[in-house]
Amino acid sequence: MHAQLKRYLKAVTELLSSGADLKTVLKNTRAAMEKRGHERLYPALLRALIRVYPGVEKRNVTEVILAKESDAARFSKKNGEALITIDPTIIGGYIETKNFVREDHSYKTKLLTWYRRATNTK
Repeated sequence: MHAQLKRYLKAVTELLSSGADLKTVLKNTRAAMEKRGHERLYPALLRALIRVYPGVEKRNVTEVILAKESDAARFSKKNGEALITIDPTIIGGYIETKNFVREDHSYKTKLLTWYRRATNTK
């Protein structure tokens, strides 16, 4: 993580922990970033803030999409408690979302990627 981004994140989380209004803090932070020429860091700051700010709901909930119901038992043994959804269109594998980070390990995505590479389509 960029050093400046860490400083902004620390400042914002401290302000929010002290009870400051979220909209006001973000508005003032963005203005300060623009004044210093750091406006390109603002989207990354928002993404980092979503991960660390305790006020965000469902922060620690792991959501998993599986292709078959039979994979649910095996996956819950490995990852503990998770919100599991069945979607047969992903063919196999899984898609996991935890702390707002999505990891797609589905066969559908892999097959589409291979197809696009083979046919040079996007």
